[in-house]
Amino acid sequence: MSNLRIEVTRGGDLARQEWCFWYYEGRHALVLDSYWESERSSKRHKFRTAPGRYYCRLHRSDEPPPIAEAGVPMPEDVLEEARQKFNESLRVVRWSERGG
Repeated sequence: MSNLRIEVTRGGDLARQEWCFWYYEGRHALVLDSYWESERSSKRHKFRTAPGRYYCRLHRSDEPPPIAEAGVPMPEDVLEEARQKFNESLRVVRWSERGG
């Protein structure tokens, strides 16, 4: 696993926050890769990223991303869900069983 995505929908399914974590193997850590805040006017509409409400670790622009890394909310329930999903994805196998 290289990326792990956590989505939280709030406000009657009209607002969504999405965190993407990257597994940094050298440090055995899940690192914040991106964060998006999306909204929609009703359940019939698609989510759209709120203007200026995202963070991307690999932001490719001369300007900094609209949200600085320190400004990304990291609620404990999201961190716990990320840990849980990561732990569920781990497998302990013999070398010959490792697969692709």
